[in-house]
Amino acid sequence: MAQPPLVDPWDPCNTKVYQTKGVHLFYVACPALGEGEYIASEDQAFDVCYAMHEESGSYAYIRDAHGNIHGEYGDVVEGIADLLF
Repeated sequence: MAQPPLVDPWDPCNTKVYQTKGVHLFYVACPALGEGEYIASEDQAFDVCYAMHEESGSYAYIRDAHGNIHGEYGDVVEGIADLLF
């Protein structure tokens, strides 16, 4: 069975994350690094998010399968302000 295409992680209107064989995918991203990835394990998602935060010194977050923020490290206001100014 073909996997559905992954959604654009940078689209602010997008809240859909696909499930694969009943496994929830967590999307972990750090805007300062311009990186993001889908991870099936909640524990691993937090580890990767923390590593991204430590590497960049900026905001990193985890979205759950419904598009909600599941976890985050750093200050979102400072992280986004760094990207804008």
